[in-house]
Amino acid sequence: KNEWKRRSQINVCLKSLDNSKDIKQEFLEEVKNQHEHGGNSAIAIYGITKNPKD
Repeated sequence: KNEWKRRSQINVCLKSLDNSKDIKQEFLEEVKNQHEHGGNSAIAIYGITKNPKD
């Protein structure tokens, strides 16, 4: 059983990218950098996942 931790009542937006098999490594590195070092950025990145069908 998966257990998910929530941070209070923060609303989030989920983004889906079309043609995810064509995403460049540069984009993935930028997402990783923002996630790890975003600081007080207006947009927080909580994670990224890949659709297994792509």
